[in-house]
Amino acid sequence: MNFSMFKYSNLVALLAMVVIGLVSCNDGDDGGSNEVTPEDIQVAFATSEVSVNENDTDPVSVKISLNAAAVADISAKIKVENGDGTEDSNYTLTPAPSDGIVSVDIAQGEKEATFSFAPVNNDQIDGDKQVNFTLTSVEGLKVLETATKFVVKIKDDETAKVEETDLFISEYAEASVGSHKYIEIYNPKSTSVDLSNYLIKGGNNGKGWQDDRELKLSGTLEAGAVYVISNESADDFILSKADVTLPFPSAVHHNGDDPIALFKSNGSGGYDLIDILGEENVDPGDGWSVAGVENATKDHTLVRKTAIFKGNTDWTVSAGTTAENSEWIVRDDQDWANLGVFGDEDAPVPSLEISETSFDFGEVNNGETSVSKSFTVSGTNVTEDVNVVAPTNYKLALSSSEEAIVSYVDEVMISDVSSAQTVFVVFQPESGLNGEKAGKIKISTVGASEEISLTGTEAGNDESGILAKTSFEVPSSVPGVKYTDTGDASVSHDLVNNTGEPVVDFTASGGEMGYNAKYEPVSGVTDGLVDGDFVGVTDYLNDVTAFTEGTQGYLLSDVDGKMIVEFDEVTVSTGVKVSLDVFLNDTGYETSNPEDAVRIYVKTNDSEVDIINSSGTDLNDFTGLTEGAWKNISATISGKTSVQLIVEFVCNSGSELIYLDNVLIQKAAIEL
Repeated sequence: MNFSMFKYSNLVALLAMVVIGLVSCNDGDDGGSNEVTPEDIQVAFATSEVSVNENDTDPVSVKISLNAAAVADISAKIKVENGDGTEDSNYTLTPAPSDGIVSVDIAQGEKEATFSFAPVNNDQIDGDKQVNFTLTSVEGLKVLETATKFVVKIKDDETAKVEETDLFISEYAEASVGSHKYIEIYNPKSTSVDLSNYLIKGGNNGKGWQDDRELKLSGTLEAGAVYVISNESADDFILSKADVTLPFPSAVHHNGDDPIALFKSNGSGGYDLIDILGEENVDPGDGWSVAGVENATKDHTLVRKTAIFKGNTDWTVSAGTTAENSEWIVRDDQDWANLGVFGDEDAPVPSLEISETSFDFGEVNNGETSVSKSFTVSGTNVTEDVNVVAPTNYKLALSSSEEAIVSYVDEVMISDVSSAQTVFVVFQPESGLNGEKAGKIKISTVGASEEISLTGTEAGNDESGILAKTSFEVPSSVPGVKYTDTGDASVSHDLVNNTGEPVVDFTASGGEMGYNAKYEPVSGVTDGLVDGDFVGVTDYLNDVTAFTEGTQGYLLSDVDGKMIVEFDEVTVSTGVKVSLDVFLNDTGYETSNPEDAVRIYVKTNDSEVDIINSSGTDLNDFTGLTEGAWKNISATISGKTSVQLIVEFVCNSGSELIYLDNVLIQKAAIEL
């Protein structure tokens, strides 16, 4: 037997017994026990910081470590705080926090536990973010003071992409009235851009890019800045934001059916498309749908979402079919509150408040004035003048009291609505026909509008001298439906009524005179009405606040040629007055290809007498009619045996339109 080996083995065994005894022993008296108690366990985050990319798909596992196994089931409480620019929607936590606290369970016998953090990719250029975690308590355990905090840094993946992108169209406007049209271009880069490498192109009437609607840009666009190109006849607010204003024709003399695109030099003498709004060589009708809004490129403002950081040459994708998948936010007609700054979310929204929504003035004789009624206008976030316009047969006055009113007018302007301003309104019927006269006061400013409905009954007219009349109350209108010509647009022909479509021809009945419509092709455009357009008897009130007589009128719009309406011939034996009310929409009219024009005249048994004729005059400057308002026009005819009213209108766009109402042929006043 080896004595040395025997002594060594016994010594090891003896020491092992001593260690076991020390671990097992606990006398409960002097605190000298080696048993692990909750007070002895320390807990901390395993690391202090981690960085993730916003587009990472795998969650981050955040570990909490104990220096000894848990002696019971416990729960760690972790406070969650967002850094600057960070929101709860930028990430998800499992388990989910409650009142800003995440609870992480640690089972008995375990020395660690985890919770998961997953970034949310929001497809926006909104910078890097940070989320801070603080271990606040672990049910009586001792927390390490030096490791109680943990930070997750989220890197914005879109920010890096910005330097790979280029200029794009960030805002667009086409208003229902006037030439309030513009586009805004944004530079998303962190460096300035030489604009001489870019140009804008515009299309017209479903055709390709037009040379006279092309603009080569110039100057420098700073990082994060916008460049505004506007129609020279736009609202003063738009002009104040514009970097360049353009005369007719130009890309910003567009209508809702005209495309606009941004091109960039390719360095080889040509230009490549980098962004587009609409489609080249496509006629969509009145306009394109955007974000599920029909005809959104007409009578709307479009604002690019801040999530977008580059142009899109695929208009279908850019326009989208819903508010969620579109690159654009569709804002109301004449809402320009965001012009001059890229981004929609933080733009203050103007609003108007009115004290009344309707007035009824009762019965008032022709030529007399009713007792006045009043309402107040106030607003918030309103930075521009407020325009108040009265319909036909009504007048307005802006005054602090009725006694101070000097005269009533068709329109008043209010410069400050931070406090309530009082407007007076009266009923002054002058149509010459007895019956109800309805209308709406339109109150509008940049980004906001309101309306007040008005009714009154005109009386006291001697209608015995009326020979023929129509206010288009018979037949009924067909709302929301276009008229489609079934004839050949390349030749002149009669238009005929189609079942289920607006009436264009009418045989006299119900006390209303008849009329017949025709179409003629003109040089520069021969598309006609075969593609479907809004013409004929209508009750549509988007362009006009009200009809001057009754609730219907006759519309001529986007005829792509010349549309002619011939009213019934009337036999006369005395002098007569031929009159009608005409509304000319406020928009941009062309002087060539074709020349937009209105001619309204009386054909007699041996001559033609013009009431108005804009031929040879820019319709935008024509004084015979008033853009954006009804105007009564007339001619007195004597020494004739027959008269026939004829209306002719040449146009080629959905916003180029006229309404007719209150057609009267009556004995001349001097003979009544």
